[in-house]
Amino acid sequence: MNRRNRREFLQTAAGALAMGMTQAPTAATVSANTESVAAGSSTPQASDVNAGKKPLRLGLIVDIGKDPDAAMAKVRDLGLPTCQVFTSDVDLGIAARLRAVLDARGIEATSLVVGGPGREAWDFYGGPLTVGIVPRETRGARIAHIKKASNLAKVCGIVSVQTHCGFIPENPNELLYKETVEAMRDVAGYCRKNGQNFRYDTGQETPITLLRAIRDVGMDNQ
Repeated sequence: MNRRNRREFLQTAAGALAMGMTQAPTAATVSANTESVAAGSSTPQASDVNAGKKPLRLGLIVDIGKDPDAAMAKVRDLGLPTCQVFTSDVDLGIAARLRAVLDARGIEATSLVVGGPGREAWDFYGGPLTVGIVPRETRGARIAHIKKASNLAKVCGIVSVQTHCGFIPENPNELLYKETVEAMRDVAGYCRKNGQNFRYDTGQETPITLLRAIRDVGMDNQ
């Protein structure tokens, strides 16, 4: 799309989404619908961290790099009031700048998106060996990185932390699956203590595998 058409498309999409917000599904509705996919499990209670929060909004992932203001200017140029902030720098030193830019531009950051550290190959060969918190070699460093991102999000007033957990094993009896679930529980629990939701970027794992893993983690802020 050219610049003008892209802006008009996104503005129209955002307007349509806003009109439908009054009918947006609640956490309880989503849980109830999920139950029809895999009957027999109890519906989790909505987390306290979601109390009084808005329905799900349009997500546009924006890498702020070294210049949060330039990144947020692009979001505003598209006529969007929200975005998902990606940063590889999770040092708290960037918190004041990021918060000031969000306030100045009138943009709501609905989540802080984090990945790495280290190499991640986005294919079906290298991916299972390198993406997310599944690979044992990088798991510890990445859990620590996500927790630092959670601390940054807390200081910035961002209510969710989001990442790709990786190619979650299909077989729930595998040791690697059980280790991954424990790692997911660790970061989700840390986010919960910071009053945040933990969100999963999807695409590597099958839907039923992710659903199983979320239930095995067993936390209500996922």
